[in-house]
Amino acid sequence: MVSQISLDAVTTVATDAAGATLRLYRNQEAWVRKKSDGSPVTEADMVSEHVIREGLQSFDSAIPYLSEESCPPT
Repeated sequence: MVSQISLDAVTTVATDAAGATLRLYRNQEAWVRKKSDGSPVTEADMVSEHVIREGLQSFDSAIPYLSEESCPPT
C-alpha cells in the first residue's frame, strides 16, 4: 500500500530543490551540456532532480519516479 504524503512534506522537497538550484546560479559556475536529443541540461537541472528524487523516494520507495532528467524504469 502506498503511504499518504502530506502537502507540507512535498512542499519541503520542492523548496529544498529550489534552494539547491539557487546556490548554483548564485555561484555562476554551473555547467550546461546537451542531452542525447540535443536539448540543454544544466547542472542545476541535475542537482534539483536529485534532491526531488531522493526526497520523494524517502517517503515511500514503492512510488514510481520518472522525470525529464531520469531514465524510464526498465
